[in-house]
Amino acid sequence: MQIDVRNVFWSIGLLALISLPAHGANPSLDGLVDSVLRHGRDGQLPPHLSRVLGIGGDTAVDVKQAVLRDGPEVRVFNVCVANHKNVVILRTNEQERITKAYLVSAAGRLRLAVSFHAGGQTRQTPTAEASAALADEIKFWTELRQRRTPERGAPVQ
Repeated sequence: MQIDVRNVFWSIGLLALISLPAHGANPSLDGLVDSVLRHGRDGQLPPHLSRVLGIGGDTAVDVKQAVLRDGPEVRVFNVCVANHKNVVILRTNEQERITKAYLVSAAGRLRLAVSFHAGGQTRQTPTAEASAALADEIKFWTELRQRRTPERGAPVQ
C-alpha cells in the first residue's frame, strides 16, 4: 500500500484548522454562567446601566454575580436572573471612578460596550476598541473558574 504524503499533509492541516477557534472568537461562558447562577450572590444592575445596555426599563435588573476586588479595581460578572442569555461584565477603577461595561451573550459575543465616569455621561465604546478589552475580561473570568471549580476548590463568588 502506498500513502500519498501530500494528502496526509493536507488532511493534518485541515484538521488543525478545524480544531482552532475562529480568530477573535471568545470561548463559551456557559459553565461560568451556570456556576454564577448556582453560587453567585444576589445583586442588581442600577436602572441607568440596565437602560443604557437595553436590558431593563427604569428599574434595576436582578442579577446573580461574582465579584472580585484587587485594590481599587473591582470586577463583576453578572448574569441576569430573568434572562440568563444576558451577561454583563463590569470593570471599575474606584480610584479613577471609571467603569467599563460589556453586555455579552452566554456564548461570549459582544453585544454592546459602554464606559462612564461617575456622575458623567455614558459613552458607547466602538466594537473594535472594546473587543480586545472584552477578550481580556473573558479570559480572566474563564481562567478563574478553571482554577476554582468545586472539584478544585471554592466556587467563583
